[in-house]
Amino acid sequence: MAEQANDIEATEAQAGFEAEGSTVLIELEKGQTGLGFNIRGGVDNKYLPNDPGIFVTTIKSDGAAAKDGRLEQGDKILQINGIDVTSVKHFEAVQLFHKSKDRVDLLVQKGVTSRENDDEEEFEEQPPYPQESSYSPWFKYVVAAAIGVVLFAYVVKKRF
Repeated sequence: MAEQANDIEATEAQAGFEAEGSTVLIELEKGQTGLGFNIRGGVDNKYLPNDPGIFVTTIKSDGAAAKDGRLEQGDKILQINGIDVTSVKHFEAVQLFHKSKDRVDLLVQKGVTSRENDDEEEFEEQPPYPQESSYSPWFKYVVAAAIGVVLFAYVVKKRF
């Protein structure tokens, strides 16, 4: 019985199947259509309520990921080119993909989730996110108020 189970595991490994929850290193070469998958998640935009990780949500049929066959919807990306992305902001993960030249090395945990039909972030066709501002969230309101005061003073001065 145990030998039969080992034979099944060996056959699956030879065929490219990985057990759910296992960790796999996947090397993808960017093709003309890019890497060909969408991601969601990050500490700032969690895909799963209790997990800030980055998840594969869709595989495009004409992309490098589909041609390779190992990356699947529901896989959790642990590293991008050796950089840990288990607790990064979404745009940081996207930027790592954009910075990649022709090849991307992904360390993924297989089959973490199977959520479907969500709005996905397609990092390949989106422009890179702007750098995060170090200004306070109230800064834009203070600037807008200051501009308003200057304009008001200008209009009042013109009338008198």
